[in-house]
Amino acid sequence: MSIISMLESSASAGLLITLAGQSILISLLGVLAMKCFAGKPAPVRSLVCSGTIAAMFLVLTASIGFRLYSIAWYKPDIAVNWTRVSPPAGKPALDAQPTVSSSAQTRSLIRTNNLESRTQRKQSPVQTGFLINALGFVWLIGFLLLLLKVGYGLIFLKGFRFGLVRVADEKFGVLANNVAAAFPKNRSPELYISPKVESPITIGLLSPIVIIPEKLYGTLNENELKSILLHELAHIYHCDHVVGLIKRIVLAAYWWNPLAYWINAEHDEAREEVCDNYVLSELKPKEYSQCLADLAEKICLVNNLPAAAAMAGRGFNLRKRVERILSNKRSLAMHTSLNLKLMTLSVCAVVTLFIAGVHMQVATGTSSGPAGAVKNPQSASVEASIIGLDARNLTPEQVAELEKVVAQNPDDLKAQTLLLSYYFSKQYTDKTIREKKMRTILWLIQNHPEAGVLGSPEGQLNLLEDSAYAEGASLWKEQLQLHPNDLRLIWNAGNYFLQRDPDLAISLCKQGKSLDPENAATWDRKLGLLYKLQTRKNPALVNEALNSLENAHAEATTMEKPFLLPEMARAALAAGQLDKAADYANQMLAATGSWNKGDLIYNGNFVLGMLAVQKGDLDAAGKYLLTAGDTPGSPVLNSFGPNMSLAKELLDRGHRDTVLAFLNKCSKFWNGKTSPCSRWIQEMEEGRTPDFRMNLNY
Repeated sequence: MSIISMLESSASAGLLITLAGQSILISLLGVLAMKCFAGKPAPVRSLVCSGTIAAMFLVLTASIGFRLYSIAWYKPDIAVNWTRVSPPAGKPALDAQPTVSSSAQTRSLIRTNNLESRTQRKQSPVQTGFLINALGFVWLIGFLLLLLKVGYGLIFLKGFRFGLVRVADEKFGVLANNVAAAFPKNRSPELYISPKVESPITIGLLSPIVIIPEKLYGTLNENELKSILLHELAHIYHCDHVVGLIKRIVLAAYWWNPLAYWINAEHDEAREEVCDNYVLSELKPKEYSQCLADLAEKICLVNNLPAAAAMAGRGFNLRKRVERILSNKRSLAMHTSLNLKLMTLSVCAVVTLFIAGVHMQVATGTSSGPAGAVKNPQSASVEASIIGLDARNLTPEQVAELEKVVAQNPDDLKAQTLLLSYYFSKQYTDKTIREKKMRTILWLIQNHPEAGVLGSPEGQLNLLEDSAYAEGASLWKEQLQLHPNDLRLIWNAGNYFLQRDPDLAISLCKQGKSLDPENAATWDRKLGLLYKLQTRKNPALVNEALNSLENAHAEATTMEKPFLLPEMARAALAAGQLDKAADYANQMLAATGSWNKGDLIYNGNFVLGMLAVQKGDLDAAGKYLLTAGDTPGSPVLNSFGPNMSLAKELLDRGHRDTVLAFLNKCSKFWNGKTSPCSRWIQEMEEGRTPDFRMNLNY
């Protein structure tokens, strides 16, 4: 994925918003808990902060883990990797091979449906998502830099241990054993000296050791050495060196979150107070205060290495530290109860799983709707068509390799989609390929009726394939009986029956709408198109088509509304509701900032021109036709070309020069290999009348 595609990706923006929201939510809960336990002993405050930090760390790893789990790592991506190239110059956005339908209207409506949905996804406003992803890119850079810093520190520590000198002092050994007796694990520490450290520190994750600056060791009195050992062993006993590393990773991941730093500072203060309590169990407050003052004069008590703990945290303030040590109100607690630890662990686990689980639900698009519900019932079919674009230029060797993959794992739907798209593009040139296409479609209907490709043109059978169609129809009806509420099956089956059993397709579409009211606009639009297909047999259905399209427009989002206007205007024109048709046409021309501007310019002028023809104003109709030709084009217009009904009306009435000028304008955007535009221009220049038949009914 390129950087540009990442910046435009709505999925990336959603992930970033989710991760940021998780961080803010957990840190707010942590700060609230800190406020509630502000007056409690240091072990309790430390536990609250540790739990918050642990929750932030776990929810980060769990959310990323859920996202990685949703990626089908085991599925081969052969064709996509081989064919991810730009199409040749002049090649239409979609393959312009004849489709499975003998009806030009059916072909155009279905292909336009999928293509414009794809166009909508690519050309919709992305300013907000782009900005979020740009900020996320900055976030990622900061995270990686800080993570590299932590990693460098760990590598440095690993090499640092080799240059240490162990202290072999009998007096120290007796003192160390006495100090270790204060801890339940009763483990005598190993003491080292080094000229490379500025403060007494404890390092190591699995086998921590205590290091004292070389210049300090010879100047320490017994109380100072005892205070250092007690303090550092307390850090080891509470695993502060491990917690410190986790904290650095969390701060690296959420470096922009000020609440994370606040929680970190509060934790540093609480854990230093806990370790001080261990020292105060052996030394008097005045003695320990004097030791800290003396040590602060000799060395720096703050450490900045990862997986290491020192005598003081980053916010070390000697005066405040001594005041707290000498305070009569100070609690000398060093532990928390097991019940409190278990309760904190449970809360962290629940919060982590809940928030990360919600993220997984958002990321994978699951919902609590009917079985088989998807974010949009059409989305899987659109995705399949987009994936299929990668299959148009496959070589025979690549196809053979994909067929091997499918033979070994027939449930690999991505490979099946790629193969089926390839078969679709070559079905009219090779009988063997056409038979493979039929077998693949029938197998998918029987085994994976939810596959998105079955809702796209690539997943339909040719009208000439009677026996295969009948077998497929029987399989679809069986699947619908087994899964009557699966929206993906209903959508796919509706597309299958659209050509030969439109009444059943309409019935399925109505059923889908009743099961999926949240996507009523999608189902209403589909109903409108289905009714329009039936208007030749039953002209009265044009009113049903208009009503369905208007319902879809009322329910659609602001971004989707312009996409419906051309269909609404044409339906109103066919229904004889001329005022509505004119109103919708003017709305199209006013929506200059829309993502489908090219389509709106053409269709708005086309409808106004057809209205002018009905009024007998052919000069106005000619002007509208020429203005329609000024469109910058669109994926649909560039691939299938414009509707030529207005051009034919004017040509039949003798306006040849106007139509010829219009065709010359169209040749600027409709110039692919399959475009008949240049042929029509030549025929008109030779005095012949072009046959616009394929471009009259959509």
